[in-house]
Amino acid sequence: MDQDKLDTLRIKFLCKFMDRGGGTLQELHAYVNRQLEEADSRPVGLRTLQALLEKLRKGQFNHSLQGYSRNHRQGIFKISYRNRIYSWAEDSSKPEFGDLDESERYTLPFLRGILKKYESIPAVSKILDSMPELFGITESEMDSASVVYHGGTELCNDAFHTGEYAGKVIGLAIKILGHINKCEMIEFLYVPVTLQDDQLSKTSYHGFVSPMQIRFYNEYYYLTAIAKDRIVNYRIDLISGLKVDVQTDEEGNSFYFDAKELEKKFRINEHFKYVLGIWNHETDAQVYTINIRFKGWAASYIKKLKFHSTQKISDVDLVNATLTLSFQLKLGKEQYNGQPIEERSPELDFFLGRFGDSVEIISAVPQLM
Repeated sequence: MDQDKLDTLRIKFLCKFMDRGGGTLQELHAYVNRQLEEADSRPVGLRTLQALLEKLRKGQFNHSLQGYSRNHRQGIFKISYRNRIYSWAEDSSKPEFGDLDESERYTLPFLRGILKKYESIPAVSKILDSMPELFGITESEMDSASVVYHGGTELCNDAFHTGEYAGKVIGLAIKILGHINKCEMIEFLYVPVTLQDDQLSKTSYHGFVSPMQIRFYNEYYYLTAIAKDRIVNYRIDLISGLKVDVQTDEEGNSFYFDAKELEKKFRINEHFKYVLGIWNHETDAQVYTINIRFKGWAASYIKKLKFHSTQKISDVDLVNATLTLSFQLKLGKEQYNGQPIEERSPELDFFLGRFGDSVEIISAVPQLM
């Protein structure tokens, strides 16, 4: 810990002592050192303690008002010394260190439990490491994160341990974000989703790809890009070797794209407004209001979850344990008369499949957009 942070920690404990009513220099010394010991920090001597009192008076530490001028800071925090007792002066302000109150303290271990799944992301790892020092949370409090368990599916590969492989995929997604930020075209080898069983012989080259967005859906990371003058989604874990390169000419000069022009032309955000995930329907695909009835356990499961921005719940029947959920979604064109609705939207079919006989599509009404 650098000296500024160390002094701020010590002054924080000094302030806590005076918040309790204050006391003699010896009592103050004993209290601060007990707190430092609990924080796994070395104790201080009396001379250091007196120097910290002076820094407190002058506002020379990290606090919410440190942006004030030096002269102004010197009049904010006032310490009274009477009858050998140190305490806050009646007209003194008290420093704010950004600490959490009691009701908020365990939100950090809870957050740590959530973020643990993504600790392979460098910035997340740094946040996790800095939490105890930044917010003054003890290690014993942070250890409570181990009882917060977030289950679910995880990205894995036979060639790697789960966390290691997922970390590599996330690392590539982060690298692509850099290319998006710089508006650099990229190139890579790719294995189509339907050809995974024969990857080496079916890998194909994709060049002059303009990366636009990273999307996360059903535990997979997708690159949404413009390639060959259309919107394309690439599953990032299927990029061969988890490697992309900047597209360059023969002289090594990078090719760039105009992100604003591509967004204006292809309207990517609007493109995905009426899909459940990342499916690319035809540009002229019709939007329908799809009404779906759920019953029993499926109705109970659906009731408190939101799967899409256009979702609405109606006709809740507590007696028969049913409800109706509606989405506004694009559907593919009917391939034959009476084709089931779910066959015209692979993602809707996937979504409904988990509910078996506890779900049925009531109607699909075309919308005028």
